[in-house]
Order: sequence, then C-alpha cells, then structure tokens
Amino acid sequence: MEQGIFYIVIGLASVCFFLLGKYVFPQAADVINSALTMLESYPLLMKWGEAACRYIKQYMDNMTGEEKNKKAAEFIMELAKQAGLKITEEQARSIAQAAYDAMKRGEADSAHEGQVSSDAES
Repeated sequence: MEQGIFYIVIGLASVCFFLLGKYVFPQAADVINSALTMLESYPLLMKWGEAACRYIKQYMDNMTGEEKNKKAAEFIMELAKQAGLKITEEQARSIAQAAYDAMKRGEADSAHEGQVSSDAES
C-alpha cells in the first residue's frame, strides 16, 4: 500500500515537472531575454528620453505634466520601434520620467555650480 502511494506521488511529480518544463520555463527564458535586451539598450533609451524631454519642454510647454509624460513615452516608443526594440507603454513612461528627473538634476547641479563659482569670484 505504501509503495503504491509512493508511485502515485512520483507520477504526479513527474507530470508537474513535465508541465513546468513545457509551459513555464520556455516563457521564463523569453522574459529573461527581453529583460536583458532592455538592460543593454537602457543607455540609448535614456538618451532618447532626455532628447524627448528637452524637445517637449522647449516646444510643448503649454501641456500638463501627465500629457508631457505621455507624449515623451510616445516618442520613446516610436524610436524604440524603429530600432527594433519592444517596450511597453509603462516602460516608456518610466524611461521618460527617469529622463525628466535626470534633466532636472542636471539643471539643479548647473545652477548650483553657477552659484558656487559666483560666490568664489566675490
């Protein structure tokens, strides 16, 4: 009786491992590959995001913050599509927000450096 239960458990475990190997692991490889591709192209996407943020700040200043983020995400998605990269709208919005934050940090740093150099000249 105990041996029969043991064989049933082994059989169920085999079926579970087969299903995991057939359906879960192949999709996991695709997810990992897409994440690695995204990480490799991140510096390029950030440059595109910064360019989109500068363009929107200069030419579309009458829009709200959410509209600007959406427009920047559209620019990034279009450029990524042309480059053959697959990104979601959420990823594009995150890149646009990160690029905007980096642009603001750069502006704050340059303003701070200007203040420090003017204080040093005095």
